[in-house]
Amino acid sequence: MFGMHFSAPIQVAMEAAWTVGQKLASGDWLTETRTKAHPTFGTASVSDADENAQEMATRIIRQEFPDALIVGEEKSEGSTLSLQEILSAPLVFYLDMLDGSTSHEHDDEAWSSSIGIVQYGRHIGGVINAPDIRGGLLVAGEINKGAFLWERGSLKPKKLVASEMRKPAKPVVCLGLDVMRTDWFWEFLKAMPKKLRPRNSAPSGALGLAKVAAGRCDCIIQYPQFPWDVFGGIPICEEAGWKLQYYIIEDGKVVLIPKLIAECYRTDKQVLGIIGGHAELVEELTPLFIEHYGK
Repeated sequence: MFGMHFSAPIQVAMEAAWTVGQKLASGDWLTETRTKAHPTFGTASVSDADENAQEMATRIIRQEFPDALIVGEEKSEGSTLSLQEILSAPLVFYLDMLDGSTSHEHDDEAWSSSIGIVQYGRHIGGVINAPDIRGGLLVAGEINKGAFLWERGSLKPKKLVASEMRKPAKPVVCLGLDVMRTDWFWEFLKAMPKKLRPRNSAPSGALGLAKVAAGRCDCIIQYPQFPWDVFGGIPICEEAGWKLQYYIIEDGKVVLIPKLIAECYRTDKQVLGIIGGHAELVEELTPLFIEHYGK
C-alpha cells in the first residue's frame, strides 16, 4: 500500500495497523464498555471495539505468518507463554490495536493502533496509526532502514531524522496519564523548570511515542507500561535517532537501564518506563523525575 522497502513483517504490520485503524475510525464497531482486571489500577475499560480490532489484526498477520506469536492487550496466546518462550521466538507481533479506548469511546482523537515486531528478543520494527490526528498520521520504522511519517492521506512518506528537527525555546513536554495519576505528580510538576512544564498529555502510550518520532512532542515521560503499549514506538524512535532513557522501579526506586531486559516483556505487570525525546531534555528531566519519584 505504501510502497516502502521494509521487510515482510513490517509491511504486514503496516497493513494491519492501517486497516484496523480505518475500521475503528469509521465507528462501525460497537463500543459497549465493560471493565476488566488490571494489575496496577484494579480495573480498566474494554469494549467490543478493542476485541474486534485485535481479532482483525491477528487474522491479517496470520495470513502471511501463520506461525508467528501474537502478544496482545486483549487475551492472546502470549499471555500463557513464559518470558523465555517469547524471547526465543523467531517472530513476535505485539498488538495494541486500540490504545486510548476512553478517548475513542468519547470521539476524541487521542487513540491509536500500534504493532511492535520482535525477532529472538530483538526489536526490528514498529508501526503506529492514528487516523484521527492531522487527517491521518502513521509512523513506521525498521532497524537500519529508517523511520517514516505519512499524514493527511499522503502516500509519500517523510523520513524522520531527530538531528534535523529543531528544539524550540519552549519545548512541548508530554506526560503519560499514569504519571499524572500518582500522588507525587504535583511535587514533580512544581520542581520542573517553567519552560519545561507539560504542555500536553499522552492518553495513548503508543501515540505519545509517535508524536516524539514525528517531532510533535519534544520529550515524553511515560510511567511503567505493558510491552504492547510501547513496543510499536520504541524501534521507530530509535531508528529516527531520538534518545530513549529506559527505567524500571525496584524497591520503590527508579533504576535506569541502558537497554531492555527480560522483565520488560512481562504481560502481567507494567515494568518498562521511558523518558524520550531530544537528548538535552531527557538528560535534564530524568534526574528531576528520579528525585521526586514517590515523594
